[in-house]
Amino acid sequence: MKDVLEKLWAAIRHNQGLVVALILAAALTVYVVGCESQTKSIIDPAKMINREELKYELESEVQRLEADIEKVKFMAEQRGKDLDKQDEFKAALVNIGLTVAEGQTVTPVGLATTLLVSLGLLVDNRRKDGVIGGLKTNSQA
Repeated sequence: MKDVLEKLWAAIRHNQGLVVALILAAALTVYVVGCESQTKSIIDPAKMINREELKYELESEVQRLEADIEKVKFMAEQRGKDLDKQDEFKAALVNIGLTVAEGQTVTPVGLATTLLVSLGLLVDNRRKDGVIGGLKTNSQA
């Protein structure tokens, strides 16, 4: 047995470069075949993920961002409606001013209607501010 080991050792020393190359090739083969490629996570850069997990994270982030975009669109739509109501109120005040300036009388019914509409707009604006504030709070959580 000792004789076989001496012959093996002599063969390894004689073909040292070939033996090292075979060991490196075997290690590289195990690495390439056995280990999945990984990269940093989109959500948590400290975590390493594979291709399948990356696709899942991308899909979930896109869904989250689309939901945020819908909330922003809703808020912009509500703010646009608020601006429209404010412009209507201003136009009504200008019409009252023009009516007075032309020497015509302002009817109490018209004035009361304008005041009620403006009060309704004010209450509606405060209610919408609360809804929008709630949406902002929910989106930040």
